[in-house]
Amino acid sequence: MSLHKKPRKTLAKRIRELVSANDIETADELCTYGQQLSQPANHVVSYREVWRLFNAAGGSEAMKTTPATNNQQPNALGVHDLYRILKRQEKVLCDIFINAIRNADVDKIMELVEGVILSKDHPPFTSVDPRRRWILLLKMRLAKHGSTMTVSQVVNFLNAYTTTKIRQTDDGYSQIRRLCKELDFPLTKSKKNKRK
Repeated sequence: MSLHKKPRKTLAKRIRELVSANDIETADELCTYGQQLSQPANHVVSYREVWRLFNAAGGSEAMKTTPATNNQQPNALGVHDLYRILKRQEKVLCDIFINAIRNADVDKIMELVEGVILSKDHPPFTSVDPRRRWILLLKMRLAKHGSTMTVSQVVNFLNAYTTTKIRQTDDGYSQIRRLCKELDFPLTKSKKNKRK
């Protein structure tokens, strides 16, 4: 019998490993749902998120009154764009479901059910680990532009988008600095204050 306990693989460790392997999407799933989603469950969750956005944008009624091409902000999705995404996702989900029925693939059907349960029980825009999730999302956005942020900017962003507010301590946001380091976040090098 060994005296050493096998180290536990905590959620934070699993997220760190995925970030090190550059698998940001799976790390994001762990931050959001606390588990990695199967492909069918992921399709269901994605569909339900777009469905919520479509309904928030006015749904079918808005499609009747909004022109298909309108001048919007760059990268913004209009109700017609959301509708097209929904239709593509519906086709994928139907194909998965029909193939599972044809092949009597109970596991695949249960994975679809898991996606429905997760998206039903999981309020939109919430996460199991919100700080890591927002830091990962910021990291992906900054990577597109090759930008960096200071720890103070990250803290201001987290304070705006998470419910638990971060206050500066004597060591100056060391917890957030550690999170950024473990997630390989592009922090701007800070200028050390030299005390005399």
